[in-house]
Amino acid sequence: MNAETQLETDFKNWLTAVSRENIPQNIAAWSFDLSEPYEITLVGSTHFNESNDDWACPDDDDFHPATAAPDLSVLSGQNWEIVLETIVNIVRKLTVGDLCKIPQNPLNSHQDI
Repeated sequence: MNAETQLETDFKNWLTAVSRENIPQNIAAWSFDLSEPYEITLVGSTHFNESNDDWACPDDDDFHPATAAPDLSVLSGQNWEIVLETIVNIVRKLTVGDLCKIPQNPLNSHQDI
């Protein structure tokens, strides 16, 4: 199994576990935050402002999953642009795939991701 396929599986399992947490009903948007050394966090916010890139800033976060995010160490040493593209592709695939059929999936109730 290649690294992207494994990460996709890990992301699906992660988001399925997050969907079982006590997510506030009024979450309007989700932000996947990628940082170096490569790690991912998920933030849920009760507000979303398309014209403000900082809408999901730490002071305004309304939900942080307790479930640990996938390990991105398989991506270490890769160029950040490749890592970003990989993560974006996985998130896009999951937002239109089988994961969105899970009723409690956090990606189902949002204004934006």
